[in-house]
Amino acid sequence: MGQVQSATGRRVVVMFPHAGKVAIDAMVIQLTVVD
Repeated sequence: MGQVQSATGRRVVVMFPHAGKVAIDAMVIQLTVVD
């Protein structure tokens, strides 16, 4: 599970505890909101 740092268009940057910052293409990967 990671925390979204920024979202611009299709590009979402997520901070993962063990992988650091990862840029994700939102058209390729489906993200789910978790509380």
